[in-house]
Amino acid sequence: MVEQAGRVVGFQGLFDVSEGVLSVGSFTDQQNPVKGAGRALIEHSVKAAKEQGFQSIIAKITSDNASGLGYYSRSGFIDDYVIERDHQRADGRWVDRIVKRMAL
Repeated sequence: MVEQAGRVVGFQGLFDVSEGVLSVGSFTDQQNPVKGAGRALIEHSVKAAKEQGFQSIIAKITSDNASGLGYYSRSGFIDDYVIERDHQRADGRWVDRIVKRMAL
C-alpha cells in the first residue's frame, strides 16, 4: 500500500497461481494520481516475492487498458505471448487480456 498525507493512493495484491508464480493486481488513484506510487508498489511486491522464493510474477491486462499495459512494460514485465480472449466488460463488449511476465 502507498499512502500520501494519510490517504491511500495505491495498493497491490499478489496471488499464488501456480508453482513459483504469483499474479499481481495493481490499483492507484486515477482521479488524483501520485507520481511514483506505481513504482513503489512494484518494488515492494518484487522484493517480497523474491524473499518468499517465487520465480516470476504475471499480470493480466485488458487490451483496451493502454495505461496499464504501459505501466507493466515500464516496470520490467514482458509480453508472455499469451492472449486470453475471455474477458467481457459490463457493457457486453469482449476484450482480450494480455499476459505479461517478470522473471525474478
